[in-house]
Amino acid sequence: TSLGRCINSGNDLFGKFYDIFLVSHPSISPRFANTDMAAQKALLKNGINLAIMYAEGNPIGASGISRIRDTHSATKMNIEPGQYSYWLDSFIKAVAETDPQFSPDIEKEWRDLLQMTIQHITSGYGK
Repeated sequence: TSLGRCINSGNDLFGKFYDIFLVSHPSISPRFANTDMAAQKALLKNGINLAIMYAEGNPIGASGISRIRDTHSATKMNIEPGQYSYWLDSFIKAVAETDPQFSPDIEKEWRDLLQMTIQHITSGYGK
């Protein structure tokens, strides 16, 4: 329900996320230098929906997150496991700015859900 509130707030959750994420660490922004950010925001929205489904045990979510695990590995996009902490913190900050009911409990739910997903994705980094 937090995601729905963020989207319905009119505050562009995914745009805010990239505003925060791109300046979260010097190694992040160069990775997006030639990126179509409108398409990237759509991919992020899809990825968040997959993460929610993955956390719920949905096989479609599991399949989608496994595809992300593969594409983000060392041999493909080379997204180093340490960079996910910037991603997670940036997403939480964006949610805090766009969910009018944001609270410590909602933050914990988001962190737990996304950390489960991040652990699966990063477990495939060297494969």
